[in-house]
Amino acid sequence: MFIFSKLYMNIQDLLSNDDFSNKKVLLKLMCFVLDTSKEHIMSHMEESVDGQDLEKIRGYYIEYNENKRPLEYIMGYVEIGDVRVKVNENVLIPRPETEYMIESAVEFLDGKKDFVITDIGTGSGIIGVWVASKIGIEWNKWIFTDISEGALWVAKMNFSEIIGDSRDVKFQIANLADFLLDTNEFTGSENICILANLPYIPDETFENETSDHVKKWEPALAFLGGDDGLDLYRIMLEQLKKFPWDNITAFFEMMGWQMDVLIKEFPEWSWEVVDTFHFNIKIVKAIKN
Repeated sequence: MFIFSKLYMNIQDLLSNDDFSNKKVLLKLMCFVLDTSKEHIMSHMEESVDGQDLEKIRGYYIEYNENKRPLEYIMGYVEIGDVRVKVNENVLIPRPETEYMIESAVEFLDGKKDFVITDIGTGSGIIGVWVASKIGIEWNKWIFTDISEGALWVAKMNFSEIIGDSRDVKFQIANLADFLLDTNEFTGSENICILANLPYIPDETFENETSDHVKKWEPALAFLGGDDGLDLYRIMLEQLKKFPWDNITAFFEMMGWQMDVLIKEFPEWSWEVVDTFHFNIKIVKAIKN
């Protein structure tokens, strides 16, 4: 299997090679290794792929097919919307549904000034970075936090590459919203917008319904939310009870029934569903009263 006897192979022969049963994955890996587009490949079927590139494609295909390593980690990025986001095993691979939270946050923040915008549990930074790319970084203060130093490094790299100079943007290790309790940094006059797509998958659901390649490669910390999936949301909302000012608007992602639980447990917040996508997952806007 996967023994190439030639120093090169043309694209048509490679795509028809029986060793590569998953043609969709093969095509993505060819685009990655050859640094070209699907359209170019399909319109240049007689072009040659040299032996060195063949071996790269072969090696990556084995990583995906046999070791179940996600393509996004193999390539080191994921394209979502109109941005390319770097990823590695320190961060969750952004899902397309992330766009729903970003769109809701952009609609709320567009044109606003003097906000402290915080991306809590930022991971790759996709939410905060994409929002910043849409509304600009001027006039507001930006803070990206995560409990993982490796994740925070990825977020900072994405900010620098997609937005530019990050010297005036704060990246810090933090346990959810505990950094907001540093009253030396906040005067009470600031409006605060929290963007937090925290883990909300119940532990049992993750164990029974999540694919093996996700369990093997993606950080479980980014999925697990305890018995009902709400452990981290509860911790953060309890932290925010201690914050002395009420001018906080937050955007969360969770399942609909989970929002109903939090409405009962945290009545000091006003809760509103602003978007819905598959599997009854909601984008929720919550305002601290």
